Amino acid sequence: MKKLVSAVSVILIIFASFITAFAAGINANEQSVLAQMRTPANMNGNMVYVPSSYVNQAEAHFNTIDMRIEI
Repeated sequence: MKKLVSAVSVILIIFASFITAFAAGINANEQSVLAQMRTPANMNGNMVYVPSSYVNQAEAHFNTIDMRIEI
């Protein structure tokens, strides 16, 4: 009986490990941050851009979390 319970437990754990937690896309707050990152900034008369690799990293991170801004 113990072997059966152990086997069922192992199978449930294996199937549970396939389920990943994910955010349901990019919400409005995250989109706002990404839009600000894509907008060039004027610093001392020079236009400064955030590298696209940083924007891509932020977007990938936002796909794994759900950022909420509460005031």
